[in-house]
Parts: sequence; structure tokens; C-alpha cells
Amino acid sequence: MNLADYFEWTIDFEGQRLAENLTYYLLIAASLVGFITGYALESIQLTVSIFAIGLAATFLFVLPPWPMYRRHPINWSKNENESAADKKVDNKSASNSS
Repeated sequence: MNLADYFEWTIDFEGQRLAENLTYYLLIAASLVGFITGYALESIQLTVSIFAIGLAATFLFVLPPWPMYRRHPINWSKNENESAADKKVDNKSASNSS
């Protein structure tokens, strides 16, 4: 395994939808908890701190390519024109090497 494999952060389309929904839900929950707690205790510092913790938690849940975001891989079909072009190139290279 080379270094580039560690930075290959791919997720599928269903994973993108899940990450987007998690982002919305986690940020809304952190905002509501922060606002209610800050309002009850009359502390804007507590409100901002709770939201910052929620934002950091959202980053940890959403940004890395967790396996739950790669459960539905896409199987791409091969283009027929490309396969025909590959055969022509292979035939030319075989005739040139003889």
C-alpha cells in the first residue's frame, strides 16, 4: 500500500447523501442544545462553546471516509468504443513488433 492510498477519500453517492444528512442533523442538534442551554444559563460563551464542540464532532463524523459511506460502490460499465480502440492499438503494436 503506497502513500496515495491513505489519502484516497472516495465515497459513493449514497454515502454522500448520508454525509449531507448527518451534517444537517448534527449541526441543528448542536445549535438547539447550545441555544437552549445558553438561554437557560444566560451565557453566550456556553452557547458558542457547545456549538463549537458540535461543529468539531460533525467534522469527525462527516469528513473522514468512514466505511459506512462506501457501502454501495458503483460498477462502471466499460465503454464499447474504448474497448474497440484498445483492440486496434493492440493489433498495431503486435504487427510492429514482428
